Amino acid sequence: MNTFPLPIYPSQLDSIKTKAKALAVLIAEKLDFKPLSAFKRNDYLSIALGYKGHSDLVESSKFRKEGDKYKPLWVFQNEDIASSIASVFSKNVDGLTEKTVLDVCKVLGIRERFSVMTGELNRMIGGATSDEIKAIQANTTSRLIMKTHSDWEPKSYEAAVAVTDFIIEQLCVSLPEYQSTLLAKGTPTHKLLSNYLEAWIDLKEQAKVALKMGTDKSSGLRHDLRDIQRGMSTRKNEVREIIRIAEKISVPVPELEPTLIFSHLVNDNLYFSHLLDNPLWFVGQKDINGITYRYLTQYFADCSSCGGHAPDRKDLLEVLNDNQIGSDEHATVVEVPLEEKLARVLSMPQLCSDVRVVLNFKQAVELGNSVIYQTTNSAKSALFSKDPIYQKKLEKDMAKLLKKEGRTDDLWLLNRLGKK
Repeated sequence: MNTFPLPIYPSQLDSIKTKAKALAVLIAEKLDFKPLSAFKRNDYLSIALGYKGHSDLVESSKFRKEGDKYKPLWVFQNEDIASSIASVFSKNVDGLTEKTVLDVCKVLGIRERFSVMTGELNRMIGGATSDEIKAIQANTTSRLIMKTHSDWEPKSYEAAVAVTDFIIEQLCVSLPEYQSTLLAKGTPTHKLLSNYLEAWIDLKEQAKVALKMGTDKSSGLRHDLRDIQRGMSTRKNEVREIIRIAEKISVPVPELEPTLIFSHLVNDNLYFSHLLDNPLWFVGQKDINGITYRYLTQYFADCSSCGGHAPDRKDLLEVLNDNQIGSDEHATVVEVPLEEKLARVLSMPQLCSDVRVVLNFKQAVELGNSVIYQTTNSAKSALFSKDPIYQKKLEKDMAKLLKKEGRTDDLWLLNRLGKK
């Protein structure tokens, strides 16, 4: 059991406000209403920690100044504290249950763990050489225990990559198996998420350098800022997305956390939609060596041309099998297995399904498939095949249909195609 009130030191006062805000934001998302005011959320969290209110907590911290060791504040991972938070907030917020608050505390507890672990890893590799970084990476596992905290200051590209690799490794520990498999190192999703995390690190570093430049005008800082912005220029879309997430939840970019970024990317970004519990299906199309392939995939990045999307693949089969490719032009759509030449150009062929080839008249006849032929002024259709006996029957039937309509102009084309 914990002894209340929980000792809070001066260096942890900002953390109290940050944690109270994160708690209020997630609760608001659960209940679909506006987050609690700073005054209320700070007060409620302080009461949950054993104080009369936030002002009492602040005053109490002043008497602990000499014992302040600048350690990170762990709140949500402690079951007793989480129960106290659930009790206080549920009593003061209409419609909020203790279970909902406990669920939120569980999510925030994971974020706390990431914050401390990644901060310590960064301290370890901040000034390391490339070889040292590789050695640290090789010996860094999800069971590594972090004891201290420092700000993010990766001093090289290798250091930033090591940090993002470690974040994703830790993230996978708390994810379902299907998600962690898709995020394994070397996969397209791992690389994609790494780009966003590196953009986030760049934004944090830019803010830090810009703040220093307010009092220090040295050329060294200007050089650092140029290097950071040069890196950001290669990840413009990722930078914009990180800023959008921060604006959406009203959190400064430096205070964003990896788990929060990941959560919003999965729920709001189509390129991560394959990580949802119920992934979307997309209609994709690619032209390979003159052959048009149409298929369904759960990986949006594999759709160079997207023909629509839906949660249920069955809802897209009609689009997949649509044989009209122009106002008066039709093709033959043939179901085929996933061929190697298509699999080679897909980043995630394992998420591909229901492959079709879309053949024009000539391709279909040459490949021995039945094809659809539709005249410009008639809704009647005829099939063409390389089988000469079957072809004659088809031509005869089509000729009867055309004559019945008083048409003769298509018979020559019909016979010519039939002889190919």
